[in-house]
Amino acid sequence: MIRYLLFVLAFVYCLPVNAGKTYFDFRYDNRTGEFSLVIPSSGKSYDGYGYNMKTGQMWFNQINPQGARGVDPHGNYWIYDRRSGVYINSNGRRCMGFGRYRRCNW
Repeated sequence: MIRYLLFVLAFVYCLPVNAGKTYFDFRYDNRTGEFSLVIPSSGKSYDGYGYNMKTGQMWFNQINPQGARGVDPHGNYWIYDRRSGVYINSNGRRCMGFGRYRRCNW
């Protein structure tokens, strides 16, 4: 419940800055129970936050032209480099490549 309140507070914090504008995207999926909030940060970068009411799990990511990084619902940190296609997760998962040529844990 505390996680849910923190998520709602983050959402409310953004309202005064963006009131009357569509600079953020807030969604709720009734089937999965997941809230998500995407907010532009600087330049072409975006911050994404999520909370699942059914499982209590949270996630966070930052997306920019070079790639992305964040924390998955299990608390694992991850980073992705768009140019090289390298993905590394703190739980030991490593992937490289694109599409069907992507190989993991090489």
